Amino acid sequence: MNEWLGASQRPLFRPRFQISDRHIVNSLPAGFASFTLDFHPSSQGSVWGANASILEIDLASPGLLGVVTALAPAVLRLGGSEAGENVTYVGFPGFDAPCPSGYYYCLTRPRWAAILAFAARTGVRLMLDLNLIGPGTADDWPAALSQIDALFSYTAQQPPRLRPFAFELGRMTRQGGVAPAAAARVAAVGALLASRWPDEGQRPLLVGPSVHIQPDWIVDFVLALPAPLPLDVFTYHMYEGYGKAPRIAAQTAAAWASGGPTGACTTFESSLWYFDHLAHAASTPGGGHLAVARQTLAGGNYSLVDSNRGYIAHSDYFVARLAHHALRSFAACDPSGRLVVGVANAGGEAIATALQLGQHGAPLAGGAEAWVRLNGQPLSSVGGEVPELPPVTLPAPAGAFSAPPFSVAFLRYAAVVPEACGRDGGGTLAAA
Repeated sequence: MNEWLGASQRPLFRPRFQISDRHIVNSLPAGFASFTLDFHPSSQGSVWGANASILEIDLASPGLLGVVTALAPAVLRLGGSEAGENVTYVGFPGFDAPCPSGYYYCLTRPRWAAILAFAARTGVRLMLDLNLIGPGTADDWPAALSQIDALFSYTAQQPPRLRPFAFELGRMTRQGGVAPAAAARVAAVGALLASRWPDEGQRPLLVGPSVHIQPDWIVDFVLALPAPLPLDVFTYHMYEGYGKAPRIAAQTAAAWASGGPTGACTTFESSLWYFDHLAHAASTPGGGHLAVARQTLAGGNYSLVDSNRGYIAHSDYFVARLAHHALRSFAACDPSGRLVVGVANAGGEAIATALQLGQHGAPLAGGAEAWVRLNGQPLSSVGGEVPELPPVTLPAPAGAFSAPPFSVAFLRYAAVVPEACGRDGGGTLAAA
């Protein structure tokens, strides 16, 4: 018996997937499909809305709690341009600067405490993008470092369950910032982090530089970092069509996926790209990626959920949800060591596939509409009520699967345990 989800139609041809089951390409942690919340104020208009900003969104909303909890332990990245150069930390002992009159980007101590509690309640791993430029609109590095230290000091005194997963350092190329100066700032923040969390095992990670892929700048930056390296994770921004893929090997990295015009990233067509983006990030040689943080969870033209209409989930949300507990790449080991294969069909006709190894699956199917079907039934999430995504078991020839048109499929082979999955404990397999 092979398990799969979705409908089938008469296939036109049969592609063959060759899967190597003897070697693991990458191993990825749970929560790979992660997401961002920005600091965009509601005054920026309806595209963003009141729920696009971590400073305004109702952290007690059942809808928000539901959609976030269902993706745990994903990384919740609090970032964006404003976080890296405008946010002022207000009310923290040691640097108790008031919020300037009429200024929006103020992260108060009560709001930070509420954010820490929200992360603990939902089970996501919190990461804050730090302001390396200066409080308010000032370009004042000493003041920036002082307010970061005050934030660290307060946070380090909180119970362990409220400890953030990481702090991010970005916006380092602002106004043509030179790499050695950026490296010096990273080193200074790393020293503060170590002083506030002396136990390395309890210390939040420090990640950066969160820049676009500019190879010359990145190489100069890495060479200017002191030893031991203050950064735990290398991060970069990936906007589709911008720059190149990074050629940085043997280091764990995180990628922030973003972009999208109105009416594109909230339809099923976006899910074909999003699935492919996650799969490629998962199978990158040289260590792969720790996480891909989707820009954004809520707000903008590329959100996973529509927070202005009861947290209705877009189709990309279900791709992230299925990837959360099924997929790690095109071909992978699930937590129990069984084979998992991802297949996307961007065409308008069903395609029969043939696999040489083992089948459980979860195709999402849809068209231009902003809704999807699972096993032919409408699939939706409103008000934070995230439905279960059970598979369907159907008799099928070993290795055969018909991918429905406009679908993303997650296939789990219940009786197939690749050699590498049993030997190495799971991870990403090579597939072609």
